[in-house]
Amino acid sequence: MKNIYFFSVVFVFSVSVTISLINTKNRRREIMNSENTIVNYSIERFIRGYRHGDHLEIKYNNKTYFVHVRSAQCCEDSVKTIRLYYDFKDDEVFEAQMVRNNVIYVMYFNNLVFLLFVAYFIYVLHKNKKEEMARQESRIMINKQFAERKKQKKQKDFEKRKADAEQRKNRIR
Repeated sequence: MKNIYFFSVVFVFSVSVTISLINTKNRRREIMNSENTIVNYSIERFIRGYRHGDHLEIKYNNKTYFVHVRSAQCCEDSVKTIRLYYDFKDDEVFEAQMVRNNVIYVMYFNNLVFLLFVAYFIYVLHKNKKEEMARQESRIMINKQFAERKKQKKQKDFEKRKADAEQRKNRIR
């Protein structure tokens, strides 16, 4: 049962992270629809990433920001063509293509955790059902044994009474 609690906590955590990322995504979509891209930034450093993209260190409004961009968009020549937006609420700069990717990854993780939770729950129910059936079978066997002993005891008592009754008859004659 402890594993069910663990899966429940992980599932609730992943759902809350997903909801948070969906809210962030929606807010960033509103920013992308309502504002123009920022143009007065300077690229301080280009950091090559491994799998999921590269990073740019940019200077905007006298602050340094790290922006995550896709590797396909970002080679040394085409860095200037990336559309960047500024989020006043979180004080961060983001790239338009990366808005949806984080939510998709978390939703995949969330679905995986949900499927694991359901599979484990079914396993526990099946296991408990088997244990309950085994308990019922053992109760049935115990009841059968008890009924058999009771029947044998009644039979012995009956035979004993019958024998006592015959002895009394023989004494009286």
